[in-house]
Amino acid sequence: MLGIYRDVQEEVYKEIIDVVGVEGEVMPQDLIRMELTERVIKETLRLFPAGPVMSRYVSGDIDIGDNIIIPEGVSVAVPLLYIHRNGEIYEDPLKFDPDRFLPENVAKRPPSTYFGFSQGPRSCIGSKYAMMNMKVILAHAIRRLKFFSEYKSVADIELKMTMLLRMKHGPKVWVEKR
Repeated sequence: MLGIYRDVQEEVYKEIIDVVGVEGEVMPQDLIRMELTERVIKETLRLFPAGPVMSRYVSGDIDIGDNIIIPEGVSVAVPLLYIHRNGEIYEDPLKFDPDRFLPENVAKRPPSTYFGFSQGPRSCIGSKYAMMNMKVILAHAIRRLKFFSEYKSVADIELKMTMLLRMKHGPKVWVEKR
């Protein structure tokens, strides 16, 4: 995403330099201050969830309206990609907008409309660790490299659905030294 949205890339770069410096080590206390970086990661996971669908077991009958009952004991597929790109939940859903994850904007959305690491008791047990790692890796990379992409927008990226979500034609990304 940063290769497509280079203005956001530069904002993330400035945040990293402000927080960590040009050569400094990324310390645990720095990660909390990487607010834009975290929002960029969350927005990327919204647009491209690793798993486009998750399965859940129904532990009790659920009435979803219109005389439709999901009976206890069945498994349901939750279409994460559809939820994350639903225009009724996210205005202009294919727009890359990290500010969707500002606290005041998150508060405006219904709960259970973002599943970056799933939700509930079966959510990813490594979500905090994964977010920390993504921030550290991005901080080290963006201080040394500029990212570019042939894609011009999210809408240009064709997807291939397997167990994991993939780009049909690959990432089309290249880097240059800063």
